Amino acid sequence: MWDFANTPASHYPLLLHYHPLTLFRHQLCKQGDVVLAHVLCGEDVSLAQKTRDLTYYSAVTAHDSTLSSSTFAILSMEAGAEDAALSYLRQTAFVDLNDLHGNASHGAHMAAMAGSWLALVWGLGGFRPSGAGLSLAPRCPAAWSGFRFRLQWRASLIEVEATPQRAATASSPGLP
Repeated sequence: MWDFANTPASHYPLLLHYHPLTLFRHQLCKQGDVVLAHVLCGEDVSLAQKTRDLTYYSAVTAHDSTLSSSTFAILSMEAGAEDAALSYLRQTAFVDLNDLHGNASHGAHMAAMAGSWLALVWGLGGFRPSGAGLSLAPRCPAAWSGFRFRLQWRASLIEVEATPQRAATASSPGLP
C-alpha cells in the first residue's frame, strides 16, 4: 500500500515526483475506474458492493487525475458518506482556484469544472439515466441552506430544488 499519510501535499501528482517503477510496486490508482463504472452503469450492482468497492478504492487512489474526485463525490453520496462526498466535491470545485495540482498556470481544467456540476447533479441531486427515463433523489447536506439546478432532458426542462428539510422537482416543456 502507498503511504498516503506520510506523503507531503507538495508531492502530488505522484507521477511528477516519483519514478513510475516506484509507483508500480504499490497498490495505487491514479483514479478509481471501478468507481466510475459504478456511477455510469451500476444500476445492477448492489449498494453493498458499491460501498465495498468505494472503501477499497478510497484507500488506494491518489486522485492524481482531476477527473477522479468528482466520481468519488457521486458514489460517496450514493453510499451515504456525505462528509467524504462534500470533501471530494470541494476538491473538484477548487482544483484550479486553489491550484491543488500545482499546474493551474497551464490552463483551466475544463473537465474538473464539468465534474463539479456532475458531483452536484449526480451526487447531491441523485440523477441517474435509465433506459429512456431518468430518476432523481436529491439530498441536501444539513450544513447547506439549499441548492438547485436545471437540466434539459429530452423535450423537458427539469428543475430540482433541495433544502435540508425538503426536495422538489418540477418539469416543463423545454426547447424544441
